[in-house]
Amino acid sequence: MRGYLVKRILATIPVMSVVAVFVFSLLRLTPGDPAAIIAGDYANPKDVAQIRQKLNQATDDWHTARVTLSGAQGLVCRREASLCSA
Repeated sequence: MRGYLVKRILATIPVMSVVAVFVFSLLRLTPGDPAAIIAGDYANPKDVAQIRQKLNQATDDWHTARVTLSGAQGLVCRREASLCSA
């Protein structure tokens, strides 16, 4: 029974990795700027740039993917709750 559970848990790792890459790719390919959406219609460019920096979107896609897939993006959302309550 224990061996079965270990095998099942280890089998979920590749599945979760593929799903995470797929969802990240889907989010990056969709049109629109998440920072502009979070900032709202009446935000100035400085506010949008600040939100983009806090969400780690000011860097290249590879860095953003690494941060997102490592779970650090979720830590930013928990620490800066006002950014993630859109």
